Amino acid sequence: MPATFITLMSQFWKYQKKPGEGLNKRGRLEAGVITVLVAYCLLGSMYAAEGASDLICDYQGKRKHFDAKSMRERVVALKNEIDKLIAERRAAVAQISAGSGEGQYLNAEEEVLKDLRDLAILEFSKLYIDSRKKHSARDITTIGTLAVCATGAFPGALGVLNGIRHTNIKEIGGGGIGFLVSGATLTAAPVLIHGGAALTGKVAASRLSKELGEVQCKTTEKLVGDIAKLSGNGGRSEQYQVMAKLIGDRAAFLEGDKKEQKREMIESFISYAARGGPQIAFGTCVARAGYRYNNNAFKVFKGVAQGATANEVSWGIWMLDVVQKQTRNELKYRKEDKVGVTAAFSPENPDLKKLQ
Repeated sequence: MPATFITLMSQFWKYQKKPGEGLNKRGRLEAGVITVLVAYCLLGSMYAAEGASDLICDYQGKRKHFDAKSMRERVVALKNEIDKLIAERRAAVAQISAGSGEGQYLNAEEEVLKDLRDLAILEFSKLYIDSRKKHSARDITTIGTLAVCATGAFPGALGVLNGIRHTNIKEIGGGGIGFLVSGATLTAAPVLIHGGAALTGKVAASRLSKELGEVQCKTTEKLVGDIAKLSGNGGRSEQYQVMAKLIGDRAAFLEGDKKEQKREMIESFISYAARGGPQIAFGTCVARAGYRYNNNAFKVFKGVAQGATANEVSWGIWMLDVVQKQTRNELKYRKEDKVGVTAAFSPENPDLKKLQ
């Protein structure tokens, strides 16, 4: 992508002091603009293909009942089943003298079971809400990028191309408006992406609250405290302690993931501003040159060349940002395979073997 604006930039700088010669060889000027048009179309096609792939994956997941609605309904059914079993257990325990040692132990064990149920629901709620937020952010990113490419390609590059072909400087200015809108959309993208994700998260949280109800146990500290009361039966108490440790490790991972998402959100605001700012400058330079200096070809050529130079920064940052993000994700996945959640919940984990 950076090479496309190098072509545009080089041609307009080359002829900015001799615009008449540039217009006599306007095919070279057009070539630079055409490469920009093709670049926007290619980028838009890539994101459109990715969006189509996402929709296909969503459809396949829905057919296998892995979609959000099916998973939510399954968890609600499981919760109701667990609540029913706990109620039946309570009725059976009630037949045992509450003052006896066994009765006290069984009542204390019920609290542990309810804690485990609540913490499982709490973890599902976090994962469900996070999933819905990421799903929303993904779709908004795809739509937003398509809007950036569409406005940059057709009102933008196509407008400048027609202006060169028709020797109509005002049409070039109109193309600058297209680039300006494209850059502004790119700069505002983080607000739309994270704002839409936050709204989706609130809606998902409200729906879960209605269907699953509020949980009483919200931290592993309460579970650990209730397990400490089960000192009367060492074997079962040890199993509960192992489960508490696994849940605690999982909670710590989710908390770390939450901090990482916050860091990525801040980075996205900086990254989009760094990419969108130069594009806004590009659109402004081209629009200003086309509308203000429509009688001065020297300044028109110079304005377009200056704008293309500024926009080269945007595409360079975009390319480097993609490279560093993919590299960092790959390193993250490799690390998780060794010491992350995958290893913690693998069959080889000694803590899990204790539960078998």
